[in-house]
Amino acid sequence: MNLAIVIVAYDEGDDMLAVLDELGRQRREGDEVVVVHNSGSPGARRTAELAGAHPAVDRVIPSGGNLGFPRAANIGAAGTTRETILFLNPDALPEPGGA
Repeated sequence: MNLAIVIVAYDEGDDMLAVLDELGRQRREGDEVVVVHNSGSPGARRTAELAGAHPAVDRVIPSGGNLGFPRAANIGAAGTTRETILFLNPDALPEPGGA
């Protein structure tokens, strides 16, 4: 089963980097990590740049503004072809074997 992990990011910075680092260690062949960039603030732009440069991230999708979690999550879900999607908060550190 291939998994899409969708993270809705607003202005997370270092917290999200810890999550992405852990996902990079746990990632299985065929899994996909999608980050939805949910704001245009300077901090959020930094978050999007960090996510886009991280080797664990397959795609960064700009939402066009702060749309809130549900709408941004739907954008992330539409941006993947995987049948199984895990919505992961950018400050939720997955336990080993949990992603």
